[in-house]
Order: sequence, then structure tokens, then C-alpha cells
Amino acid sequence: MTIKNRGGIFGRNPTFNDVTIEGSFNVGTPNFTGDVTVTSGDLIIGTSGNGIDFSATAGTGTSELFSDYEQGTFTPSFTTSNADLTSGYASQSGTYTKIGNVVNCHGTLVLSSVSGGTGTLLITGLPYTVSLLRGGSTGFAYNWATHYPESYINSGVGIAPYYGSSATSYSSMTSANLTTDAQLYFFVSYITS
Repeated sequence: MTIKNRGGIFGRNPTFNDVTIEGSFNVGTPNFTGDVTVTSGDLIIGTSGNGIDFSATAGTGTSELFSDYEQGTFTPSFTTSNADLTSGYASQSGTYTKIGNVVNCHGTLVLSSVSGGTGTLLITGLPYTVSLLRGGSTGFAYNWATHYPESYINSGVGIAPYYGSSATSYSSMTSANLTTDAQLYFFVSYITS
């Protein structure tokens, strides 16, 4: 069956097997059996908080609603827990993908200058607030004064790079670990609220 934008009333909650919709109009709340194919254009969820509901599948989760997907860029920065680090960058960029409440980030920080800074070294400027850090890794770190970042933890403000100080413990990094041309290419995955 083909539905064209020429008027017509289908009643409330019509049911169709194979449907082609041409034009743009409101058909109420149709119920489809079989597949729905959008051959041109986008499927747009018009209300925030709505999405694709997978509740017909068996599961034990608290939500089976896929309600958010986003890709974008962000600008990460080095700072310290006392917010007194001064830094310049030769390269400073990041990309992210947010699927539901999970945010995956790739970032690049290449310093051109650095001075000051007391307290724990932090990376801020992430696209969403970190509720729970799921993990992180350093893709490449070069020209650090001492130690290279190995993992990351949620600091409440951003993420804090850590290094293995022994076989059984990790230590936080400080601005003393940085040089004026330190490079960091990192990946983190975290939960946002």
C-alpha cells in the first residue's frame, strides 16, 4: 500500500503490513507489522526523552529505551586541582560519541608552554560531566618529565591521570610530570547523568 500526501482519514491507530509514505503529514499513531524502512531522510524523535523502546525483548535492565545519540568535538585542557596551572598548546582537540548515558572521548594535548600548578594534574573540558569513569587509556605519551600517564580516575572536576608507582599501587600526577612540549593522546569512557 502507498500512502500519499493527498488527504484521507485512516481512523485512530491504523494497522498496515507493507507501507510506503510519500510526502510529509501526520498519520496519528500507526501500528506496523513487519519492517519499516526509511528510504530517504531521517527518523526524527520529536520529544526529548523519547526514543526507540526495546522493552519487548527480555532483560533485567532498569531501562530499555534508546533515547540519545550524539557525536561532537570538545577542547580538553590540562589544569590542576588548585586551578593554578598556566599552559599553552601546539595542539588541543577532542572528539566524542555519546550513546545513551555513555560518553567515549578521544583527546589530543600537545603543550607549547607550561608553568606553575600545584595539586593533582587534571584533564578538564570534557563534553559532559563525569558521573562514573568506566576506564581510560593512553594511546601515546611523549616527552613527559617523569612517568607517563597509564590510567585515569574521576576527580569530580575532570579526569585525573595516574601512573603505576609500584606493582600494587598507583600515584596521581602533578604539573612536575609535564614538560613544555609534553604530548598526550588519550581515550576515556565514562557514564554521565
